[in-house]
Amino acid sequence: MDTTHVSVVELWNIPGVKGADMTRYLKYYLGEKQYKNVPEHALPGLTKNLKGLPPTYILTCGVDPLRDGALLYAQRLIDAGIFTELHNYAGYPHGFVPERANTELYYMAKKLLNQ
Repeated sequence: MDTTHVSVVELWNIPGVKGADMTRYLKYYLGEKQYKNVPEHALPGLTKNLKGLPPTYILTCGVDPLRDGALLYAQRLIDAGIFTELHNYAGYPHGFVPERANTELYYMAKKLLNQ
């Protein structure tokens, strides 16, 4: 995880999920042993070969330290020719999205499953 992304730095010390928490959360997720050598498959943004991945829906929140990493991953998917739908909810913090996002997710999942 790149802690130099603008979203991590600018949201370093906000209430809730903040940039300063990212390293700690990554250690919780991976464990101390793997934190030093993060496996490629542990985080989508680390994946080198994007060929053959399914169509992808990415939802980001504007007030989320993970925002820029997700946006970069979406751009990589698009550049690799993977159908990617990206929605950013500006002003929303990590984990909180407007009610309309649920409807969008439902229709996107239905569309992808019918391909």
